[in-house]
Amino acid sequence: MQALELYQRLHQGDHPDVAASLNDVARVVEALGRRAEAEPLMVQSLEMYQRLYQGDNKHIAALLNNVADVREDLGRAAEAEPLMVQALAMHQRLFQGDDGSVARCLQTYREALAKCKAALEAGKGK
Repeated sequence: MQALELYQRLHQGDHPDVAASLNDVARVVEALGRRAEAEPLMVQSLEMYQRLYQGDNKHIAALLNNVADVREDLGRAAEAEPLMVQALAMHQRLFQGDDGSVARCLQTYREALAKCKAALEAGKGK
C-alpha cells in the first residue's frame, strides 16, 4: 500500500507504475480472501491501463481476465462473461501458439461455464 501511495504522489494522473501498483495491491487483497475489496482496485488498474495503452496490451488482457474471474467468483457471471471473451480474444492475438496466459483464460472461461450450467441445472430441480 505504501508503494501505491508513493507512486500516486510521484505521478499525478495515469501512469504505468500507479496502474501496476493498484493491481499488486488488488492481488494481495484477493489472496487474503477479500475478493469484493479487490475488484474495484483491479477495475481501477484496468481502466488506467486502457487509458494508457490503446489496443491489445498484455496488462489489459491479464486484468480483463482477473476482473472477470473475481466477478464470476462473486456470483456475477453475467458481468464476467463479456470480459472473459475479451480477455481470451486479446490473449490469443497477443500470444500466438501455445501460451500459459491463453490457457489460463480458457480455464477461467471453462470454470465459469461449468458453474453457470450447474446453477441452471439446480434451478430446474426446484
